[in-house]
Amino acid sequence: MLFTQNVLFLVQTSPSEPAQKSFSKGDILWDLGATLISFFENFMSDFSYNPENMRFIYTLGNIIFFAFILIFIIFLLRFILWLPKAMINRKKYKNIVQNIKELYKDNTEYDFNAFIKKCEKIGRRIDFHTARPNNSYIVSMLVYEVSKYLEIEEKTCALYFCIGLVYDCGFLDVPEEFMHGEILSARERTVIKTHVMRSDNFLSFVPRSYYELFYNASMFHHENIDGSGYPEGLSGEDIPLVARIIHVVESYVSLTTRRSYHRILNKKNALIELRRRNGIYDSSIITALEKLV
Repeated sequence: MLFTQNVLFLVQTSPSEPAQKSFSKGDILWDLGATLISFFENFMSDFSYNPENMRFIYTLGNIIFFAFILIFIIFLLRFILWLPKAMINRKKYKNIVQNIKELYKDNTEYDFNAFIKKCEKIGRRIDFHTARPNNSYIVSMLVYEVSKYLEIEEKTCALYFCIGLVYDCGFLDVPEEFMHGEILSARERTVIKTHVMRSDNFLSFVPRSYYELFYNASMFHHENIDGSGYPEGLSGEDIPLVARIIHVVESYVSLTTRRSYHRILNKKNALIELRRRNGIYDSSIITALEKLV
């Protein structure tokens, strides 16, 4: 009652009419705490002497307890199933990085170890900004493996791996709130599409001799084989090979991982979906991907 009276007193007092009695924040908090304690004491007292209410509380408690246990078991099982795959992927990633460093160990133009670390750092920034955990490292590994399968020169495969880490760097120049909406306005979709033209701001660290590869991947990885893509509507082999590879791999990774805008597909159905989108992807690259996954 004391808390209720205080609240009524404060509400009824007009701002232009000073209260006859002033309350400090400490007084109000003290009254609120005392009132809540009194309420819970009365609440528990009522239930203590009512068998039906006690049975209800007991049953509800059991339901909540077992629900938490079930949720915990589900998460534990998912973690147990995920952990070996994650460990294998991490080991595979480290092996690829080590192989690339060996390829470029005699390079005198620049420090390739520092270059890879810079690519990884930007990749982590992109993943965080776009809310796509581990996307850069998954895409980069698959791009590397597809490139090797297509018998592209080994050092070029190594560069494609690095490109797979940073190809979406233009997203870092797009407002973060645009990245997380399930339903986007026409304006927001238009702004997001501009990410392919914003990469220049983040590729200044790339050596001049390789800049064109990185630029082509960042700029043209949303071009479609039939010319319906963006930003320039390129078609067929006019689309740089690295961009065609990334387009297929990025879409596959998107389909097989959790996104706010679609359900997850298994590997088989994801590949079927890529094939179904006729005129969008290079079919020879889908074939290579099918052999690898």
